[in-house]
Amino acid sequence: MRNWGSIGLAAGFTIGTIASAISLPAMAASERSAVLEEVVVTARKQEESAQDVPIAITALTQELENSSIRNLQDLNGYSPNLVFENNGSRGGGGANINIRGISPTRSDDNSFDAPVAVVIDGIYLGTLAGQVLENFDLERVEILRGPQGTLFGKNTVGGVVNVIRSRPTGEFGGKFKLTAGDDGQQEARLVLNTSITDNLALKIFGTKIETEIGFIIGKAITQPISDVDALKAHVEAIVPVIELPAGKLEAAQPMTALDLAAANVMSANYIVGRRNPVAKVNPDRATIRLAKRLAKGDEEKNKTTGAAAHRGQWQNLLHQVNHALGQRREIKPGHLILTGALGKIIPAEPGDWSGDFGALGKINFSIQ
Repeated sequence: MRNWGSIGLAAGFTIGTIASAISLPAMAASERSAVLEEVVVTARKQEESAQDVPIAITALTQELENSSIRNLQDLNGYSPNLVFENNGSRGGGGANINIRGISPTRSDDNSFDAPVAVVIDGIYLGTLAGQVLENFDLERVEILRGPQGTLFGKNTVGGVVNVIRSRPTGEFGGKFKLTAGDDGQQEARLVLNTSITDNLALKIFGTKIETEIGFIIGKAITQPISDVDALKAHVEAIVPVIELPAGKLEAAQPMTALDLAAANVMSANYIVGRRNPVAKVNPDRATIRLAKRLAKGDEEKNKTTGAAAHRGQWQNLLHQVNHALGQRREIKPGHLILTGALGKIIPAEPGDWSGDFGALGKINFSIQ
């Protein structure tokens, strides 16, 4: 713009004046649009500008408002040198994170610690299960590349995924999200902010409980399957499942890594019950009853059957398998595939609960 203005002055004063009048406001507008807002991060345990932190870091805030980012797995492509994959062998919420080529040696054994840590509000998640955190009430995600042992301790050779949830605002307001999709998908989430006193604020997060039936894969599926009989040869067991997309679950009895897929706030949580051989049970005939356990007796919250799934359990599973293969996803032994919520959406209230799946077995759990 400056070169063009000087040529105008050489040709004539009037032309130069017009050029200056046009170019200067345009330059000012361009400079205003080029100003970047300061991004505050807490990667070093204190609030700092991202530009002042001597760490290879990617801070995501506005990007989290993108509807395509449903959980941390969808951050692929937003940060360099990051590959965030879902580990189906860990059940719902299991992760396999690779930063700068450093990833877990094994993801099927709890005795091997992952070299990339996931931290939520300063709390280290010590297992791969539950690390695919949902993006609903998140304020910021910081991806730190390279060793971070000085501030975050062990198991951070590859880096850290630091997740910060939103703080209570102290003002009355909230956010509600309702999702519906194919194969009976129904999700409801609510966060509510309010003030108690001038110095005390309250934030309430609500979600729901789903009763589902799951299928544990015993033999890898690499090609589309045409009929249910062929599909059954790849299924190892049929299991009852309690899903709580957010909240904290406690099982009545100790569970293995596959049984308890996740137990972290804001993650996709599943409690998987007894394994049933495919030949001995019919998932469509399962009678399902969800009840809250009270001193005066059980309060029934949901009553349904396995046949309530769209197309029936096996046809639904067949559709999901072929759909996943069409998206070039791998289906490996140990993967757990759910066929969708059965019955009503139930608010996840604190207390003791019981899920009776008839011939498939029972699951007793608590919500805190």
